[in-house]
Amino acid sequence: MLKQSSTARRVVGGLAAGVAVAGSVAFAGAGTGLAATASLTLVYNCPFPLIGAQDMSVRITTTNLPDSAVVGQPTPATNVTAVATVPATATLGLSLVGAKTVQGTAIANTSINNAGTTQGVVANMTIPSTAVPSSGSFNTTATGSTPPVTFSKAGTTIITVGNFSTTLTPRKADGSLTGLGTFTSNCTLKAGQQTELHRFQVSAAGVQVAQREAPAVSKGSSSDSDEEPARPAFHAQSPAPEAAQDDPLPPLRLDFGVTGASSIKKLGSSLPLGPGTLGADVDLATGTFTGDLALPDAKGEFSLFGFLPAKATVRLIPRGPTTGVISEGAVTATTKVDIKLTDVRVLGIPVVGGPLLNCTTTEPSTVTLSSGPGFDPLLGGPLSGDYRIAPFSGCGLATVIVNGTIPGDGNTLALDIARA
Repeated sequence: MLKQSSTARRVVGGLAAGVAVAGSVAFAGAGTGLAATASLTLVYNCPFPLIGAQDMSVRITTTNLPDSAVVGQPTPATNVTAVATVPATATLGLSLVGAKTVQGTAIANTSINNAGTTQGVVANMTIPSTAVPSSGSFNTTATGSTPPVTFSKAGTTIITVGNFSTTLTPRKADGSLTGLGTFTSNCTLKAGQQTELHRFQVSAAGVQVAQREAPAVSKGSSSDSDEEPARPAFHAQSPAPEAAQDDPLPPLRLDFGVTGASSIKKLGSSLPLGPGTLGADVDLATGTFTGDLALPDAKGEFSLFGFLPAKATVRLIPRGPTTGVISEGAVTATTKVDIKLTDVRVLGIPVVGGPLLNCTTTEPSTVTLSSGPGFDPLLGGPLSGDYRIAPFSGCGLATVIVNGTIPGDGNTLALDIARA
């Protein structure tokens, strides 16, 4: 039996972390007064190592909260229900690995400010098996409760919502594990939100506290109160145990269409590229990938020596696979290509070409590409980088002309890839 590495959990956890936002809150128990119900909608930011950080909205409803409590007397537990909307990007990630359902647990943290003394309360939440659609967003529901709480001071007591950690297991239609295995993900509250869920009075022992005649409903959303929220305390939990797997993580296959252009500095011209293809196999344990980049021959026009109209047909010949790494939604990739001129014409007259010529760079060009704004590893986006063109050989009588006008540094490659 092989165990999934902690790195694997970090890399692939982001693909489905949104499913577990439903386990995102823990609350203090009901007090000695009448029970109250409170609801709050908050936005969490969850790290997605493959597809980047995503924001998710969670609607939290808690019942059996205290209207009042007494110093030294434990309060009963509360009941918590949280509904999270999983974004379409996370759904796509789950679908790519064949997940049909997801289930798990969450450890949620809440801060209770009891008349100036802050304590943390942890709730254990359960996320039942939930169907994963083939596309689009979907909701998950988590339920749980908190242990009894005893207060040491009389005065105003405020409950605020904190961060959470969750452990999830996506499964295939037959119930077997996907390549994601079982993994743990952590989410944090977005800054600037009203995180206060409920407030009530704690009285000294033997002092009667006025009761309300009926249960109350606290704030309906994070924007319903202008009061400054208490700072939530996040209490780190022990990491979840690693999940055993029968087989190593299989690679995730991603196929893209490719278009773009290359700017040749010495010529001062741009060479259109594509449409081509890029197929990549992503190692879910590390985020690294290997792929095959294929581009058709490209045709471009330029001015030789600044005044002679010329045309060229260029072939990019890969020297090995394209390799790279996906980390937190960003991609860095490296590819090596030989550049071959299959046809060059000046004033319409062929100067390079024919079956006996092999006009090719003497060494491959190494291009390091980085993703740009808006890039999504699962959907695609812009990639760009610089590269050097080495001198050419095998160009016959035109070798001197070619080497005087093309090789050098400062050339750029800009690609746009999109899921095929």
